[in-house]
Amino acid sequence: MGIVSKSWKFFEFEKIFIIKKGFYNKKPESSGLGTIPFIGASDKNHGITEYYTYDEIDASSKTGIGNNSPIKDKLFKPHAVCVTNNGSVGYAWM
Repeated sequence: MGIVSKSWKFFEFEKIFIIKKGFYNKKPESSGLGTIPFIGASDKNHGITEYYTYDEIDASSKTGIGNNSPIKDKLFKPHAVCVTNNGSVGYAWM
């Protein structure tokens, strides 16, 4: 039997994490040359459904037609905890 910690306490997410709204992007076609992971609603491969190049992400949009948002809204810093908005709802990947 393992050691049970009694020091757990409640906390507010905002005091530990920087919470940022995600960007819903229609999954674009991939050249297969990308290194930037696309996090999607999947319970496989830690939610990584494809890899994209910077240019592929920059040119993509919510509707799949034209670029409708700046690249800074589409990319997140490494080691973010992501929660998808559909599919395997409630799973978080780091």
